[in-house]
Amino acid sequence: MSAILKLDELPPDPKDARVYDLAPLLQKNFDFVPAVGSGIEKVVVKKLRLSSRVKKGDRITLEADTAVNPDAVYALLEQIGKTLPMNQYNITQVELAATVAEIAGKPAKTVTIRITHPNSCSLKYDELDLKLRDMLAASGIEPKELAEEAEAVEA
Repeated sequence: MSAILKLDELPPDPKDARVYDLAPLLQKNFDFVPAVGSGIEKVVVKKLRLSSRVKKGDRITLEADTAVNPDAVYALLEQIGKTLPMNQYNITQVELAATVAEIAGKPAKTVTIRITHPNSCSLKYDELDLKLRDMLAASGIEPKELAEEAEAVEA
């Protein structure tokens, strides 16, 4: 190891303290905020995973066909909310379908985004995915860097 990295030992693995705020996505009326000119036409929630606050490891996954009804997952959530105490569950994963028109005159494409608590996201850092990350940030979902938060407090 010292011959390749020129280190006696590996440095500690830095923990990413940023956390996605998924709780707002439990609200049917949540609005995503795409930037003007981003090409993002619509975003729908296709899947929610809820984890029990009471019993570790207990999870409920809700997935619905959003082709006809974009709020189908929320209709399902409302149904199970009638029989389960929803205040005992946290949202720990969401799957989104973003419809994006990248090139004028070409059909829009759908990009699937999976976000898992605390800070995992399936998006990469290419041009399109950066636009989607910007939308998540503008919507209050994408976590900010600690330096960004300090600057916002100072301003």
